[in-house]
Amino acid sequence: MNAEVGQATIISGPVCVTGVGGDAPSAPGNTVVSIENNRPRLVTTLPLTGTATSYTLAISRANSPTGSFGQISEQFSNNTFIDQDANPNISSYCYQVTYQNTCGQVSPPSQPACTVYLSSNSADGIDWTSATPFSDAPSAGYTVEILDDLNGTTRVIQVGMDTEYTPDPNEQSQKYRIVATSNTGVFSYSNYFTLRRSSRILVPDAFTPDGDGMNDTFVAKGVFVERFRMTIFDRWGGVIYSTTDRTLGWDGTINGTMAQDGKYGYYIETEDQTGEKTVRSGSLLLIRRQ
Repeated sequence: MNAEVGQATIISGPVCVTGVGGDAPSAPGNTVVSIENNRPRLVTTLPLTGTATSYTLAISRANSPTGSFGQISEQFSNNTFIDQDANPNISSYCYQVTYQNTCGQVSPPSQPACTVYLSSNSADGIDWTSATPFSDAPSAGYTVEILDDLNGTTRVIQVGMDTEYTPDPNEQSQKYRIVATSNTGVFSYSNYFTLRRSSRILVPDAFTPDGDGMNDTFVAKGVFVERFRMTIFDRWGGVIYSTTDRTLGWDGTINGTMAQDGKYGYYIETEDQTGEKTVRSGSLLLIRRQ
């Protein structure tokens, strides 16, 4: 009697082999870095050749556009990375990405992609770094976003390839963000930055209340001043004049009588459009021309 012999199928674990003409992974495609929730966020396009469903992305970072790269993280089968250890409010960070498949084949690193760092290197304007946030191409243009926190509105100004912007001189404090655009319409956002101009008080050293229409009153002029109080004192510290109207000044009289020539003291208190208070005091010279 013949017995039928059964057959068994045995499946081995995955084995990596290098075949003739096999392709190693190419460099990752475009990597875009943008600031989201105050942290750099990278999104990487996988290589066109040599890819698999399981892979590792090695993330390297340089702490400036001219710094050296060092690996900071590995992402397993995930092409998105958020750098929780970087502070985009103090510097531009650059990133490179390397792809590795399950057979250990490693791609060349991607070209650098750098965060746009917005700050101010002057008293009157804002400026930002020009290193591209797109690893496959330079930035094709920039947009300045002006944000109004009070009413929740945003104004946008196209500035082309300029990397600086001078705001309206009548605006004391504004919040800004830069949007970089690639030649394929991809966006990258900078950090937020608030430019605040300091209030200023301009006070003359002397005045000549002689009725000729020139320099007849002692007037202090302020820039970005919302609230104002000026007090004038005689040489003994007595108050002889006070006003909260910054358009008015002392006409050189005390209770309707002309004050004597000589030195007097002033004390000026102001509050600007952002609520910051400033105090200035000093002496002034009253001169009557004969």
